[in-house]
Amino acid sequence: MIKEKLKGFIAGVVVMTVLFSLTVTGFASTGSKALTATFNNIKIYVDQNLVTPKDSNGNTVEPFISGGTTYLPVRAVADALGKEVSWDSATKSVYIGTQPTTPNQGTQTSVTLGEKNALAKAKSYLESMSFSYSGLIKQLEYEGFSSIEATYGADNCNANWDEQAAKKAKTYMESMSFSRDSLIQQLKYEGFTDSQAEYGAKAVGY
Repeated sequence: MIKEKLKGFIAGVVVMTVLFSLTVTGFASTGSKALTATFNNIKIYVDQNLVTPKDSNGNTVEPFISGGTTYLPVRAVADALGKEVSWDSATKSVYIGTQPTTPNQGTQTSVTLGEKNALAKAKSYLESMSFSYSGLIKQLEYEGFSSIEATYGADNCNANWDEQAAKKAKTYMESMSFSRDSLIQQLKYEGFTDSQAEYGAKAVGY
C-alpha cells in the first residue's frame, strides 16, 4: 500500500479567485485587503441534494458572505457537479470542466527539471497503478515534488480519469466485495469525482 501525504494545493482556492485564510484576509491581484466575513451556516444544494463542501484533506469548508457576495469553495462545488478542477499557478487561473491542453502563447513558461521529473514519475505510476487526479498529485507530493511540480505532472500525463476510476474499481472488486454505493464511496474517498466514481462502478457491472 502506498502511503500518501495529504496536501491541499488548490483546496483554498474559492469562487471569484479569492483566497481565504483563517485570519479572514483576501489577496487581490495587486495587493491585499481585510475582509469582513459572515458565517451563517450556509447550505449548498445540487439538484436538491445537500452537499457538504470539503477540502482535499476531507475537512469541512464553510461558505461565507463578504460584501454581499457569497463565496464557495470551488473544488467542492466542482466535485459536486462532477467536473474536473485544476489550478494554473503561472496564470493564476482556476479551470473547471474542460482542462487546457496547450499553454497560452503569451504566458508560456519553460518547463523546469522538477516538472519534467514529476511528469515522468506520474506516467510511470499510471503504467502499473490507478489514481484519481488529486490522488496522483498527493502521491507525487509524497515523493518530494512541490505542489506546482506535482500538479504539472498530473495535468500533463494525459490520463483518462474515468478509465482510472474503472481500473481502481476493478482492483477493489478483485480482492474485496462491495455494494454499488460502498464502491462509489470508496472511489470518492480515493479522490475521484462523483461522475468518475459512478463510471467506475458501472465499468465493473453496477
